[in-house]
Amino acid sequence: MILLCRLRLSEVQAAELMGVEQSAVASQLLMAQRALPGRLTAAPAAAGAQRQAGRMRR
Repeated sequence: MILLCRLRLSEVQAAELMGVEQSAVASQLLMAQRALPGRLTAAPAAAGAQRQAGRMRR
């Protein structure tokens, strides 16, 4: 997730860097997105705004 969503690598680049098949990266990415929708895939600025909004509601 970090390589793709934060560092903006492609699945092919991430797979090469980690020494695994591209299909393994795609599979793990899909599982992570299903488990944490919006959390890790949101842009860094959007994630900060979500945290700030959460603090204001309390």
